[in-house]
Amino acid sequence: MTDWCRRTKGSWHSGLPGERKLLVGCAVDRCLKAREQIAAYALIVEAKDEAARRFYEHFGFRRLMDRDRTLYLPLGR
Repeated sequence: MTDWCRRTKGSWHSGLPGERKLLVGCAVDRCLKAREQIAAYALIVEAKDEAARRFYEHFGFRRLMDRDRTLYLPLGR
């Protein structure tokens, strides 16, 4: 698994929605490229709140069964 750490220290609600989409896209792209070198099979995120959880789910992230705000995105084979 690849754990994507948030690079900004501001609130989830700060910044433009387009910037958040771009950051998610860049993180997925980096993980897919890294997968060529390492055995990564999912991108893991920790949603700060329910709005963030819904944002990630919109892009296909799935909730872990035992942790409501921890989500993952399968990176394929």
